Amino acid sequence: MLHTHAFMAIQVRILPPSALFISDPQGTDLGKRILANSISLINKVGLEDFTFRKLAENIGSAEASVYRYFSNKNQLLLYLTNWYWDWVHHLVVQEMVKERDPWLRLKAAIGVLVRPYSSKMGADYINQAELHQLIVNEGTKAYRTKLVDQKNSKGLFWGYKGLTEEISKMILRIDPQFRHPKALASSIFEMAHDHPFFARHIPRLTDLENNEDISDRLEEMLWIWTTKLLGRSPQKALGAATSPCRVFVTRNLKADSALRHWADVSGNIITGRSLLKFAQVPFEVPAGADWWFFYSSKAAEFSLFSVTPPDNVRLAAIGEGTAKTLRELTGRVDFVGKGSPVRVAEQFKAIAEGDRVFFPRAKKSLLTIQRLLDEHVTVLDAVCYDNEPIVVTEPIEADVFIFTSPMNVGAYLDQQELAASTRVLAIGGRTAAALYQRGYSADFPKTPSEQGLVEILAEGSA
Repeated sequence: MLHTHAFMAIQVRILPPSALFISDPQGTDLGKRILANSISLINKVGLEDFTFRKLAENIGSAEASVYRYFSNKNQLLLYLTNWYWDWVHHLVVQEMVKERDPWLRLKAAIGVLVRPYSSKMGADYINQAELHQLIVNEGTKAYRTKLVDQKNSKGLFWGYKGLTEEISKMILRIDPQFRHPKALASSIFEMAHDHPFFARHIPRLTDLENNEDISDRLEEMLWIWTTKLLGRSPQKALGAATSPCRVFVTRNLKADSALRHWADVSGNIITGRSLLKFAQVPFEVPAGADWWFFYSSKAAEFSLFSVTPPDNVRLAAIGEGTAKTLRELTGRVDFVGKGSPVRVAEQFKAIAEGDRVFFPRAKKSLLTIQRLLDEHVTVLDAVCYDNEPIVVTEPIEADVFIFTSPMNVGAYLDQQELAASTRVLAIGGRTAAALYQRGYSADFPKTPSEQGLVEILAEGSA
């Protein structure tokens, strides 16, 4: 059962079966803390080593207080799993109603199974990404037990059954004669959770690689597998008239990515994967900085992972994408550049002339902004992360190839070639220049951003 009400983002309350708790944990602050901390603690130590004593210590409460809500950790796990099933079912319905075509509805549902998150709704005491990780790692333990029949007779799996029924109805709308809709629906769900687990722990059981974000490739795999079973090619399933193109971008795309949204709306297939690997590097923060300037989201993520900027230090971002990451991590940003690095340097110089500016950066950085500002500010510098190319053993097949940095250009073209028919885009002028030096011409937006790339893609398909 589900209730919603407006509060900043829509707050969702999902009520698992009453047999799964002694006292409703969502009804008290302590109960909500138990739910929030149990998810993170199980992810950290695993279900086998998770105990109510450890949970109580984690939340600063007595062990007996946890037993007021749950009789044992298996009941707690099944509660969280039921919450997850109902949450995913809710998201599937929300996405499904946006589409009229049954194929697009099924594609939207697969997208939800791969990325069961929403920035517009949720419960503030449930971290959606952490809960998804828990289900990937531990979810099957909730029902693959000796007591499964007993639990089933009590109606403790209605959430999973309801979600499977919803997807199987979509399948039957596509092909009323398909003989195995429930088997296909439950298999899609299980594959969406099994293969990320396999990629991390038993890689020989999957074709996916354990990179930072495998969701794009997982979604593509499930879509191809499902459409083939239903007797259609992935392209024809989206409509032959649209002739969806395959787009590859050298960046791990976030759930709210403008490029991902463009692909969903246009019916095209996009895969995002960085061709670089990143590693944290210990560093010391220079003293006396007036500004911290971040030239990428990665620089912000790695530097702010271990340190917090002083309140009297102002924060600068090279562009809106980096600014968004800064807002998520710190809640503030004092300068956001617009346009090329040369223009950004001019804009920043106008307000920071004579100041001390700290640039947390990658080990392999072009230092473009630092060099442009060197005579106007005191540059303070520290390497906070390393970036190395990954091995690309086979050519990446794509109709459109989008490069997001000069290093990604080198990472791919040092090992593979682009097909003559591939359209090449660059996120900005420096990346386009790196491509030009290797014999490829590339279109790039005036402002280096995903939205700028979307505008070029939209023009090309108009």
